[in-house]
Order: sequence, then structure tokens, then C-alpha cells
Amino acid sequence: MSRTNCFLISDWHIGMIVRPEATYKLNQYNLRIAEKRVEKLSQKINAFNAQHQTKSSVVFLLGDFVNAHKDDEIPPNEQTHHAQKLLAHVLNNISNLTEIYCALGNHKSKTDTVGDETIYNVLHECVGDKRIYFLPQGEGIAKIEGKSIYYMHGADYEKTFGGSLAADIQSVAYTVNRTRNFAASMGKHIDYFFMGHYHQFIRYRDIVVNNSLCGMPEYAIKSKYPFSLPSQTAVTIDSRYGIVTVEELHLAD
Repeated sequence: MSRTNCFLISDWHIGMIVRPEATYKLNQYNLRIAEKRVEKLSQKINAFNAQHQTKSSVVFLLGDFVNAHKDDEIPPNEQTHHAQKLLAHVLNNISNLTEIYCALGNHKSKTDTVGDETIYNVLHECVGDKRIYFLPQGEGIAKIEGKSIYYMHGADYEKTFGGSLAADIQSVAYTVNRTRNFAASMGKHIDYFFMGHYHQFIRYRDIVVNNSLCGMPEYAIKSKYPFSLPSQTAVTIDSRYGIVTVEELHLAD
């Protein structure tokens, strides 16, 4: 038997501003805070690898690394530069990293010059000889320890059922069922689904939803979405038993 550690990384929204007075002092976010949380993420990934020792690790980049809004803290073109730099820092600090799987998020500029695709296209310049998988459709299937994992951002098939954790789970299930049926129509069996987008950590049956680096944004308060602290996700997959560990890597100050 063998095992592989997987790290789900997404929804950094570099450039977003979250003001404490707009979130009942539950959250604050800007570029400086993002940098601190990314450093903490790097440390937590290394700690997880030390505790759950495996021959190799893989990373799933699940999209929305920039915010790409005109009223952000920094211009959209600068967001890409900062996101690339921070991602490279995290990836290069994972000593046993062998593969990187990339999914496209839904935050990008109107000209498509700012967003995940721009970041992924130059990723090979930052991470050396790591194998990078970035498909034109922006999502795909990874084979880890003999298990088929469908990785995606999660926005394409999103259906809104209301502002609650239960509603988010219902929306996730809807997304997964659409994807599962599409894969089955092509004769492909999927064991697990990894996604981001919802800014919530959710583990439900064969689904793992990654949280965000930014934490609760201001619009979540207005829309009455459930509160969540910033985190990312670590998963260990066993060649016999499948997923054996799912851990939320907490990044709040």
C-alpha cells in the first residue's frame, strides 16, 4: 500500500479588501494579510507532510487566485504578479511535490489578461521540473493512488438554493451530479470530487470543497452566507482505502 498527500489551494482573491467594520469585526483582508496567511499555509503544509509522511505530494490549484474587480486594493494587472509570487513561494517549499493540477476560477478581467489562466501559463517558470496539468476546459480528472479525482472550481454548474450551509451543500451536490453524469456519459468513473468557489470547507461523502484564503468577504454579510474563517485543505489518499485523512488548515490570525 502507498499514500499521497494532496493539498487543495484556491480562492485567494488577491486584491480584495475586507474591512472589519463591514464584517462585524469578524474578518479583515488585504494584500499584507494575504501574505501572512500564505506564509502560515506554507508552514502548515510542511507540518502536515511531517505528520503524514508520504513519498510524494500533489497540489490542486482550484482557481480564483485574483479578485479582478476595479475597486480592489491594487489594480488587476498587479494582482496577477502578486498571486504568482505567493503561489511560487508555497509550491517551492513543498519538498516532495511532484504534480500540480490546475482548474480555472470565475474571477478574471474582461480581457482575460488577468486571472488564473495567466498565472498557470507561467507556472512552469517558477516551480522547476514539477509536472503541471492545465487543460483548455479548465478542469479535469487526476489519477492519484489509483483513484479518479475530478477537480474543478465549481462555479460553472452552480445553482443557488439560498444563503446557508445546507443550501451550499445542496448546490455542491447539484454541481457534482451534473459533473458525474457528464463523466459517466463518456464512460468515466469518478471516485472523488475536489472543488473550491464556495468559501466554505465542506466534506460530504465523496466531495471535498476547499475554503478560501480571504475568509468571509463583505458581500457574504449582505447576502447572509454562513460565516467561515480562512483555511485551505489537506487530504491523504491511500491506494487501498481511498481518502483516509481530510484536514482543514486554519489560517486565521
